[in-house]
Amino acid sequence: MNRAAAGRRHTVSPRVRLHLEALEDRTVPAMLDLTTVGASGTIDGVAFLQANPQPTGVGVIHDFLRIQAHKSSQEQGYNSDSRPVQLDEKTDPHTRAIRLSELPVGAVSENGNSRVILLGINQKQSQPLLSLDELRIYVADTPTLHGYNAATKKLGGLDPAFDLGDNWVKLNSSLSHGNGSGDMFLYVPENLLVSPTGNADPYIFLYSKFGVHFAANGGFEQWAPGQGFTPAGLSGFVYVDSNGNNVHDAEDVGIADVQVTLTGTNSLGQWVSLTVATGQGGSYSFAGLLPGNYTITETQPPNFSQGTNTVGTINGVTKGEDLGNDTLGNIVLLAGQSGINYNFGELMGGDQ
Repeated sequence: MNRAAAGRRHTVSPRVRLHLEALEDRTVPAMLDLTTVGASGTIDGVAFLQANPQPTGVGVIHDFLRIQAHKSSQEQGYNSDSRPVQLDEKTDPHTRAIRLSELPVGAVSENGNSRVILLGINQKQSQPLLSLDELRIYVADTPTLHGYNAATKKLGGLDPAFDLGDNWVKLNSSLSHGNGSGDMFLYVPENLLVSPTGNADPYIFLYSKFGVHFAANGGFEQWAPGQGFTPAGLSGFVYVDSNGNNVHDAEDVGIADVQVTLTGTNSLGQWVSLTVATGQGGSYSFAGLLPGNYTITETQPPNFSQGTNTVGTINGVTKGEDLGNDTLGNIVLLAGQSGINYNFGELMGGDQ
């Protein structure tokens, strides 16, 4: 019996707090629903995000695994340089071994980085739903790992570094643009992708099975490094509100070397705490963020008094029971969103 943490998110209103539902041990497997734009959730620390990155397309995303079963509504396979292939894999050059270094870094947290993998699916427009029913990731020092055992769930005698278990993911191909586009990003924590021998750049093997809950009915499914992903980000300014209009105008002067801290919980359930200093123009930014619920706090600069802080382009609040004068809170980021103008206004004089 597996423990899974999965979150479902549909349309998120500006002041709704991100909620990641903890699914406790139970006999019924958890279904992670990614059939709406921007939906995401986590299972055992791995984040699943609905996504439609651009540009993608055949020849752009450099896939490492294609799976297609022409005589069955279920299909399965894993990537490897071993030949012949064992299951429903399409062969060269679309099924191959891949090293850790080929997977882009996609998120930053106190618990370490994660690596991003892209999934593209192909279904009939009239029946766009597809289930990802099994997913296992293995780490090895050889590019020819082979011999998947369905009974033991081992590949080449190795246990998986990650196992979806009895859980499954519901996908919707109608949210993308067909063959060669992406449908889901997988964020895998680097601490799961460690070679047993200490190899700094091991080979990563991914086994997946589709079509048990919702049948495969179209072309091939493909896994690739997560090119085209856009990590979420937040940015803004610390400035002197010279005319007192509570707006960051072009004539307002930025304040450099002010500490700004971002805290919160991302969609992997990880606590994030990052601190930067503002630049010469008073600007700051936090990049490489996973979806999550974040708070931005300014360290009040000396020789200035409190002005007006403003929430940026996505959402958030400036007031609340747990928010101080220099805090913007309840900022809910979805996959790939970039929020700007989370600004902290200051007034000349004082030391508050």
